[in-house]
Amino acid sequence: MTIAQVNRLKGIYLFRAAVRLVLEYIEWLTEEPVVEEVSDDIAINIRRAQQKKIEKKALTLEDRSYLLTRPEDRSADDRKYIYELFKKFRVFKKYPERLREILAGVCFYQYLRAGRVIVRQGRKAENLYFIINGEVSVSKVVTDRWTGEAEEVDMGSLNPGDVFGEVALLHEIPRSATVVTKTTVDLILVPRLDFDDILRSSLKKEWDMLQDALVHFNYFKSWDDVTIRECCILSKLKDFQHDEVHNYV
Repeated sequence: MTIAQVNRLKGIYLFRAAVRLVLEYIEWLTEEPVVEEVSDDIAINIRRAQQKKIEKKALTLEDRSYLLTRPEDRSADDRKYIYELFKKFRVFKKYPERLREILAGVCFYQYLRAGRVIVRQGRKAENLYFIINGEVSVSKVVTDRWTGEAEEVDMGSLNPGDVFGEVALLHEIPRSATVVTKTTVDLILVPRLDFDDILRSSLKKEWDMLQDALVHFNYFKSWDDVTIRECCILSKLKDFQHDEVHNYV
């Protein structure tokens, strides 16, 4: 094969790669959501209407350009811009404001197409994730204790505003589930080292308070650590004032 033929092949491969990138990021270039036809299924129509509300707050090219700037290269103005995005999209809203301001300076941005695995069950936890736009599915492989057979269980979906990856980072355990993109997804990532430096201390205090509240009830004392942890994930503390009455159904 001659040098001219090699160069020609390189040109073809580069052109194909460029076309694939354009197709992958076409939503960035148009900044317009894909219009879907109305369905006869009411549930689907409601879901699409909800999605349209979310798309009104979609990231712009300018937003992405700031987010794609590496943390070490961000200026004070860059960090301020990203923090304003945090407020607009309510990124990590459950964390104190002072911590969110710090996270705006160290976070990373990731854009993924549908069908991409974000985290895989059993793997080491490396990042904390926040969903700005898009939808992901969560599944878990469980083993039947009687038959020993493994089965993949659908654990549901996560949507804009949801956070995942916190428990595995906090307790330094492998990922408990696999997360896969169902649509194109915009993610904010906080690496493990930054999670440890910025969030671990305050989250550990909250978690210890919640765990202590559970284990002091006789009902929970026979539970193992894994079960207690699963319960803590679904629980939260609520303070009541004197003579305050709440009805729970």
